[in-house]
Amino acid sequence: MAVSGFSAYVFTSHFFFLVPVFLALLLLATSFSEAGRLAADIQGFVHHSAEARVWGAALPVPDHSTITVKSVKALSAGLHLFLQVSPSGSSTHLKVAQPSRALVLPQQLTIESAAYVQWAGKRLPRVAGAPALTASLDPTRSTEPPKSVA
Repeated sequence: MAVSGFSAYVFTSHFFFLVPVFLALLLLATSFSEAGRLAADIQGFVHHSAEARVWGAALPVPDHSTITVKSVKALSAGLHLFLQVSPSGSSTHLKVAQPSRALVLPQQLTIESAAYVQWAGKRLPRVAGAPALTASLDPTRSTEPPKSVA
């Protein structure tokens, strides 16, 4: 796809032929990134309640809120988690840019280092010596939809 898009651009000089080139390169970068591997490894966290800490501090959510992992994605070098705060809340975006030195266990994720971490579009302050992100699942709480018996 990238080669054919680039070839079309070279022969026609139309910039819109570069769009598939950039999309293909973005997908390729994602597949080789640490974020891409982590996203695949933590898909089991989806639909589970979790406690998350960024740079050693709890996420800025109201007291006694329940955080549920709604989805996990990777795009290039970024790991994107969409978390629902309390059962009636909307999904909030948690981005870990360039995660590295990660440990994934069945009920826990620790990312030791990242370029930065954003919560709802705002960078959270880094604390020296604290991991970029820790997330621990609550094994007793799951919001997974019931499986069909068709």
